[in-house]
Amino acid sequence: MSPKLVHLLREAMKAAHGGEKARAHALFGEITERDPRNEAAWLWYASTAEKPVDALIGIRATLNLNASNPTALAALPQAVFRAGVEAARANDRAAAARLLTEATELDATNEAAWLWRAGVTDDPGTAITFLEQVLKRNPASAQAKAGLAKLRARLGPAPAPPGAARCASTPRRPTTPSPPPARGAGR
Repeated sequence: MSPKLVHLLREAMKAAHGGEKARAHALFGEITERDPRNEAAWLWYASTAEKPVDALIGIRATLNLNASNPTALAALPQAVFRAGVEAARANDRAAAARLLTEATELDATNEAAWLWRAGVTDDPGTAITFLEQVLKRNPASAQAKAGLAKLRARLGPAPAPPGAARCASTPRRPTTPSPPPARGAGR
């Protein structure tokens, strides 16, 4: 590592430890621009990021350099989720749906990710499926219950299963009686 990068790294670490998160993030960003293969700098870049998308960039860059980095692997599901929420709040529904899908693939137990996925989908049936995923994990989820009630009220009553409508609306035809036993049978 060049003396300039060593100096930048010291300054960035000093800023990070001193609570100067924005300055530290900028310095780690400068280090990663000059040395894009610096795994530690990418992790620090992620940990000092204020925006979830910047944290995700740092974590993904770390994993591109070392796919088994335990710190980055542990941070990835939450970083993807936070970036998805940030995209949803910015009304970027396509990015939000993509990121929140990834978040639930990485951690299927993340109830909040399922709730957010339900909120960014345009398909009510899909939203119901996502809310049911929450209730499968947490039957007491007030948000999932409220969301389901709202969606079901908007959609109206569920259609009857095939065949059930016919049975209820079509009068039954009388059955043909069985022929009497043949004479002499049993005698």
